[in-house]
Amino acid sequence: MITTARYSGLSCSLYWADFFLIITSFLHAFGYLPVNILAIDTAGTYAGIALLQGDTIVAGGTDCARSHADVCLDLLHDLLAKAALTLNAIDCYAFSEGPGGYTGLRVGAGIIQGLSLVHPQPVIHIPTPAAYAYAFFKNRMDLDVLRLVMHAYGDQYYTSIHKRD
Repeated sequence: MITTARYSGLSCSLYWADFFLIITSFLHAFGYLPVNILAIDTAGTYAGIALLQGDTIVAGGTDCARSHADVCLDLLHDLLAKAALTLNAIDCYAFSEGPGGYTGLRVGAGIIQGLSLVHPQPVIHIPTPAAYAYAFFKNRMDLDVLRLVMHAYGDQYYTSIHKRD
């Protein structure tokens, strides 16, 4: 069955759970078992930061469109305080690599790069469409092929085709 899905927003907890599942699967394949993973997604209109702390996801986001540079560091500070952690406790960093808004992607990658320079830990970049497709496949067992369409800007769209593996 082929389904076309236009991404207009997965629930935050579903998205981050699947995002972290992709990351941890990748890390486990290489024998790395992190405890605390800090992830940032600035590919879209709204910024989001999440922390996988053992089996618990602590997530924060903003409802202010295109304000990534203004809010991400405050979100990070609040997230770490909520989880009662410092940056020294982070075992791995992850970020969505896009496609997405150019400035947002630079903000997310720059924050992660800066953090990894001060507190060196592995960095993983996840293609944004792959994370969305993974969430759809995981929750829709009837899908074999997914055509994902994400709004870019104006009348332009990012498209990708994913097959269940």
